[in-house]
Amino acid sequence: MERRKIMWYNTKMRIVIAAPFYPPDTEDMAVYAKELAENLAKRHDVSVVTYARLPEESSGVRIYSVNKRLPLIFRLARFTATLFCAVRKADILYAENGASVEVPSALVALTTRRPFIIHFDDKTAIARSSKNLFLKMAQRFAQKRAISEVSDIPRRPPEILPFGLPPEKELVEYRASWENHMQKLTDIFNETK
Repeated sequence: MERRKIMWYNTKMRIVIAAPFYPPDTEDMAVYAKELAENLAKRHDVSVVTYARLPEESSGVRIYSVNKRLPLIFRLARFTATLFCAVRKADILYAENGASVEVPSALVALTTRRPFIIHFDDKTAIARSSKNLFLKMAQRFAQKRAISEVSDIPRRPPEILPFGLPPEKELVEYRASWENHMQKLTDIFNETK
């Protein structure tokens, strides 16, 4: 079992990340999505489908952007179609929480039969879902389709100020938190095979 796990970890996978936010958006989930894509791209083929306007480029990451200013039904339809095209040849779909991403991701995972992992850490989206019956049903629909749920998030990068000493301790903690997070994701990816 351990040998298989190491071999799968070293196998290049095609991973699609569905994210409602991506830099230049400044939300924590946007920063997380970009750093996750960059970390995964070191070993895997990574694509991101997002609503970000003029998303920042990331080395080794293909980014597909859907205009978030479209009317809701057209925006969801275009996001779903774009996600479907990206996921057709993927091994794993990894989605952030939020109804605008959860529902298309669950539908695409259902139709393509790709493993679907959902990341629940956007507290604003979780709070909104708990107060709205439609959003709560959308979240449950996505949870039922997901093979796994991830709820942790690594630390944000420390602020490095000009003319100051680099925050060595915070940088070490930041790197360690990402290593732990990537190991958890690797373990989940291993279970999908």
